[in-house]
Amino acid sequence: MPYASIEIAGSTISEMFYGYRRWFFVRGDMVVRTVTDAHDHSSKLQYLYVVTAAELRQRLEMTGFTRASLERDFNRYADKVENFTKLPYRADTPDVASRRADTVRRANLDDWLAALKASHRLDGAGDGKFAEPYQASNDFVDIDLLADSISNCWMSLPGGPNDARDRGSSDTLLQINSLAFPCTSLECAAVAILELAPCNAECVLDVSSLVKEGMVYCFDDLAEQAGVVSGAYTPFPHSPEKPTLDLYRLAVLYDDI
Repeated sequence: MPYASIEIAGSTISEMFYGYRRWFFVRGDMVVRTVTDAHDHSSKLQYLYVVTAAELRQRLEMTGFTRASLERDFNRYADKVENFTKLPYRADTPDVASRRADTVRRANLDDWLAALKASHRLDGAGDGKFAEPYQASNDFVDIDLLADSISNCWMSLPGGPNDARDRGSSDTLLQINSLAFPCTSLECAAVAILELAPCNAECVLDVSSLVKEGMVYCFDDLAEQAGVVSGAYTPFPHSPEKPTLDLYRLAVLYDDI
């Protein structure tokens, strides 16, 4: 099934099937590069939009998506206990079930971010407070249990890995973001993972699958004129190295190509 994906620091936060929108990426971010398979040493082309975590964070902030807006969104998310304690892939003992419920109810945003880092095995952190070992906000919060809840929520929610590509439900957590993080918008999920990502971490919109299926043509000139550079970025010809955004272009970010 042809798809596009958005990844931040190696973690997929969204997938789109049979098409895509540029979201906070712009044409100046377009690159074509080759990668070599570690097993059979074959080469393949990748068609990407690429920016650093620092640049994506700045673009989000320009439209009002900040740590403060993430905190408000997190506090509004009402289904934490429902989504993060009833886990089909976990048969908790009564004691563990009680501790898990206490953890989910009492954990603050920083606790959840520390658990997100652990569940996605992120290297490095954008803020020193998430460096190991992280101290939970209170004695009733178990970060390991919280990380386990995130991992299993991702596996078990309707719309998750087993059926996300076949279901059309729009009211499940994984339809909002692929991190299984308790927030109500993709933009806030991005802010969450950017809290943990190094400034130079790669943020990618990968449309390779759509290009290979002939559903996207905007990379044709780039591949022809600039060629491909193994393992390196190839900026779109004549585009600014660091795109600047005005109000018109901010609106265009939400249009499909």
